[in-house]
Amino acid sequence: RDSADIVEAEGIRRARGELHAYFAHLIEQRRSEPRDDLVSELIAAAIDGMPLTHEQILSYCELMVEAGNETTRNAISGGLLAFCEHRGEWEKLRVHPELLPDAVEEILRWVSPINHFTRTATEDCERSKVSSAPEVERAAVIVTSMVASCSGSNSPVTGLNDGMANDQRYAPSSA
Repeated sequence: RDSADIVEAEGIRRARGELHAYFAHLIEQRRSEPRDDLVSELIAAAIDGMPLTHEQILSYCELMVEAGNETTRNAISGGLLAFCEHRGEWEKLRVHPELLPDAVEEILRWVSPINHFTRTATEDCERSKVSSAPEVERAAVIVTSMVASCSGSNSPVTGLNDGMANDQRYAPSSA
């Protein structure tokens, strides 16, 4: 690895340490003064009757920050790109703002803001005739956009394809 990679890795470790320190302090605050928030809910949560450990709560807090950031960033940037590539859809949405809730759902389908994640086996298991042992196996899950499985779908907002052609909310003449 070159020095730039090392500096970047150190920066990532430092930032993660700062994030964990922030959450550790917040967790202790919420233990003594619970509020109507997710951290207080995590502190009160239990799995199989056992309260979550400090490490579990810390990991869930980190996950909420990272997952919320990545999905929001990818959905917004991917949605904007889709509107740039399909200007007619942007115009349709401007003329018919009541389509916005459907457009949000369609952008999430079109963009697929989660590209991959990993899962670790917690017990021996077999999938597709492949065995895994929990202490060594992590599975990478690759998520592709639903667009690939919707042949004929040519619209990031309306999802207009043969199956939806009769839905008047999406009819091309409604613009």
